[in-house]
Amino acid sequence: MPGDDATKLASPEWLWDKLARWISPADARLERSAIYTFHSVVANGWRRGRLLLAGDAAHQTPPFMGQGMAAGVRDASNLAWKLGAVIRGDAPDRLLDTYESERSPHVREFIETAVQLGSVIQTTNPDAANSRDSEMSAAIRNFVTPQPKLGPGACLDDSSSALVGQVAPQPRLADGRLMDDVVGYRFALLVSPELLAGCDDIAGRATQAGVHIVSDGAAVNAWLASTGAAAVLIRPDRYVYGVAHDTASLHRLLEHAFPALQTASA
Repeated sequence: MPGDDATKLASPEWLWDKLARWISPADARLERSAIYTFHSVVANGWRRGRLLLAGDAAHQTPPFMGQGMAAGVRDASNLAWKLGAVIRGDAPDRLLDTYESERSPHVREFIETAVQLGSVIQTTNPDAANSRDSEMSAAIRNFVTPQPKLGPGACLDDSSSALVGQVAPQPRLADGRLMDDVVGYRFALLVSPELLAGCDDIAGRATQAGVHIVSDGAAVNAWLASTGAAAVLIRPDRYVYGVAHDTASLHRLLEHAFPALQTASA
């Protein structure tokens, strides 16, 4: 605040006075105190050859949504499967260029939302604060964390489906386990039993590509029915790669995601 003494604000005496309602020096030890300015910045260029930036090195966000570490985890999840594919020789080096193109617009939306929330949370005008408290008491109960789509990158370019580039749900399978506990960190193909039964070679092709087929459980089939798709290919970072509605489009989807399948079948 105007007129504040930064040295005083960082002193143990001032801090313990403000913490006295909850905790005292008999209960804890102050490890560090610092005056910190929140930042909202995004780096231009997250890759230079073999050097890649992630987390706070690529973007910094104010804490008002609690999404700073979450953004770093999303970075790592996006980057890890792409690095694996390139190192194994399953994908060209240019796949790594899709890391920034996908993640940068996604993280920008979270940062911009956090900045907006910060302006609401940090107001020091009493009238504005009272108005905010009155308006937000109901609104906060209905607040939904944004789920923006990825930017352009390693997905099927299908403008007809709003699912592509969106984060996928986490359904329970027929045995009660969560999908991630069964699939692990790899591609998952959620496919209706009807379409799977009509595609004799899909199981073999999926296995060849390292894709785990998921076709059991009421939650899986209910989600597929709600999307209007007969199959959805989900990436290891759990974003939707693409959708299919019949046998032909399912083959095209797998060949787009795994070009080696097309070569092997030619």
